Amino acid sequence: KNRKKVVKARIQPKLEEIIKGPSGFAAIISGNFVVIGDKVFGYVIDDISKNRVVLSLNGKKKILERK
Repeated sequence: KNRKKVVKARIQPKLEEIIKGPSGFAAIISGNFVVIGDKVFGYVIDDISKNRVVLSLNGKKKILERK
């Protein structure tokens, strides 16, 4: 049988805002309020700074930068 492998398209997180709070930074990614250690669309939030958020998934990093 000839079966095609179905690959699900992963939702790409979109950085909407970075917020500075009393205990560090938080972010809004695709409508989700997140802090370091949270998960969004399978990605783990590794770091949040003034202008960017670093995510990881299966050992690969993804950087979302403020526009």
